[in-house]
Amino acid sequence: MSRLFLNGVLRNELGFEGVITTDDVGMGAVSRLFEEPGAATVALQSGCDLIMMSAHWTDTSRCLGLAQDLLDSLKNERLDPQIFEAAQKRIDALLVAAPVHTVGTLPASVFAAHRAIVAM
Repeated sequence: MSRLFLNGVLRNELGFEGVITTDDVGMGAVSRLFEEPGAATVALQSGCDLIMMSAHWTDTSRCLGLAQDLLDSLKNERLDPQIFEAAQKRIDALLVAAPVHTVGTLPASVFAAHRAIVAM
């Protein structure tokens, strides 16, 4: 979460205009960083657009806490709304550009093959 690297190098020097995301906040390498109050705000101020959270590593209450942190920071003016809006625009552009695939159920044969491999 280095503003110097994310904004200075990645955005300004290299011209990257895409979405920047954190590692999953539940992963060991960054988990402790996101235990501190204000961590979500620091991530956005550093240049991140998305804070990655997976159900495997992070519970719902932690996700809600990080979201509330951002809302409180916007309300209390600790987070510049322009930073938040710029991140939202980059995320919106990504969603427009990303292909949308239909979600379907895998055939039973895939599960049978998986069980056979695991049993070996």
